[in-house]
Amino acid sequence: MRSFTSSGIILRLKSLGEADRFVTIYTRDRGKITCIAKGLRSIKSRRNPHVELLNLLRFQHWKSAHHYYLTECTTEESFRELKKDLAALSSATFMIEILDRLTEEDQNDESIFNLLENSLSIIEFYPQNHELIREIFLIKLLGHLGHINNFRTCSYCREKLPATLAYFNKKDYALSCESCFKNKQSFLNLDLEIITLENLKLMHFILKTPLTKLLKINTRPHHLQNIQQWGRVFLYKNLSYPLNSEPALSIY
Repeated sequence: MRSFTSSGIILRLKSLGEADRFVTIYTRDRGKITCIAKGLRSIKSRRNPHVELLNLLRFQHWKSAHHYYLTECTTEESFRELKKDLAALSSATFMIEILDRLTEEDQNDESIFNLLENSLSIIEFYPQNHELIREIFLIKLLGHLGHINNFRTCSYCREKLPATLAYFNKKDYALSCESCFKNKQSFLNLDLEIITLENLKLMHFILKTPLTKLLKINTRPHHLQNIQQWGRVFLYKNLSYPLNSEPALSIY
């Protein structure tokens, strides 16, 4: 039996029997994995204080033919300040549920781990920016997974979108330039939405700019609303049922 040591952020906890738990972790080196933690719910368990949603763990685990088993763990970062702020906590909880829902197990992708860790770290130090970081995280995750248009090229002719506006096809979740819009008679009966040049630039900028540099942009309330609108459009396309954490976003 070979033991592995990894670092990862806890995405989900689920009770198993009377004393055990399933612990879903997004790791730096293995992607998302779900471990069985035997005896974790016992008051005598040394691991129990460390196994909390959002905690960044250093942990040991081994794999049987069908399951991972978590044996030892220590907390590397608990994001304590983030958890003290209910609004920031609701955003962080939304982020980890999104990541859990959109990713498969045993698909290693360190860039996703880095995106999550960096996003949580920024909220830890700048909790007042939690809404902006939450929505940027969503856009970047969707872009990385290939679920969102790059807001730079037409989905039909693949040419660069003109510096004016574009049309969003709500049926196909596709962007159209004005030329394709005029040439496709099938568009006449579709529910299309105009995307302004400002929104095209904003979304493309978010997708291509490193997270830390995005904090320096001067955003206004309507910018956040636009980012949230387009993030949700492409998110809901890929979800079969609602997110449990989303209602709390409107409370805090």
